[in-house]
Amino acid sequence: MQSTGRGQSGFLKHIDFIGNYDSIDLSKIAIVAIFLLFLIFNMSIPLTGIGDDSILFSGPLLKDFNGNFLAFLGNRYSHWSSRVIIEFFTLLSVQHNFFWRIINTLSLTAMSVIPVYLFNFKKKPSLLMISTSLVLMIPISMFSETGWIATTTNYSWVLSAFLGFLIIVLKRDHTASLAAWLLSIILVAYAGNLEQMCVVLIIVIPIIACYFYGRRWWLLTPHYLIVLGNLALIYLCNGNKLRSPVYNSSATP
Repeated sequence: MQSTGRGQSGFLKHIDFIGNYDSIDLSKIAIVAIFLLFLIFNMSIPLTGIGDDSILFSGPLLKDFNGNFLAFLGNRYSHWSSRVIIEFFTLLSVQHNFFWRIINTLSLTAMSVIPVYLFNFKKKPSLLMISTSLVLMIPISMFSETGWIATTTNYSWVLSAFLGFLIIVLKRDHTASLAAWLLSIILVAYAGNLEQMCVVLIIVIPIIACYFYGRRWWLLTPHYLIVLGNLALIYLCNGNKLRSPVYNSSATP
């Protein structure tokens, strides 16, 4: 009788362990693990100021503009690029490397995690590992040769901002908090400052507003106005015209 009681007790403990194991959210554990992986990775990157980080940003900012962000960005807008929002964060990053390491960790984590949740796939832990592996397959030379900060702020951060905007505005029942909604507006402003992404957002936002929001389409009006503002910023930028091969060829006598 005692052995039977012990057997039943052991069996019940085994069942209880399985129940507790099933209640563990492996997706959350995977996301934390992905974040820590990218945090360690970003903390180990030597930001030596090579490439565009130094030549186009930190060097001219300190030597020619005495660290004045507004003067630097105004000059860039007049002679080179309309990406003033993106380049503000580039300047912030070349001056404060720790800021870049944290935001780049969040950016890489977003690139790995958000696609899995956007499409509501099942077996999320496995897919999170696959998506993270795909992000890790991006060649490091693509970033290090031209400068980690300049490359990430202009491209991978833009993609992450776009994905962040989508995951917020496509939330079921559109029940995002005010803080999340304001964050989505900031993300749209950042992503839309890149010329190609601005065009994408001009097309995507009306589709989301009409198809997913219906009569509440007006909730995305601030986002669309910001994108249109970015479009005007791009179109009116003298620096873009000076860099354009079409403009240069037509201006050549």
